[in-house]
Amino acid sequence: MRWTLLKDSRRLNTAALTDLDSLIGEITTQRTTRAWMYREQRREILNRKQVSVVRTMLQQWCTNVCCSKVEPMKAVARLIRSHLEGISPGRRRGPLTASWRP
Repeated sequence: MRWTLLKDSRRLNTAALTDLDSLIGEITTQRTTRAWMYREQRREILNRKQVSVVRTMLQQWCTNVCCSKVEPMKAVARLIRSHLEGISPGRRRGPLTASWRP
């Protein structure tokens, strides 16, 4: 089950997706499950194209995560908040690679 939680949910086979759905349905109070759900929400937010929408949704996501009891995700939310001004323009131009030259 650990590998199922680490993989991208869109790339899971049918059996693993069924197991994942049952886990989420049964134990939504466990911190591991909530951390996985927060990670998937963040992934969906960052896949959006509009910079203003990404910024607004990330701010709301950070607020939700900081109110939770999942300490590692709180650290991620604080990191995102501190770098939010750089994340939003970065969505516009795409990721930088090691071979990128100005």
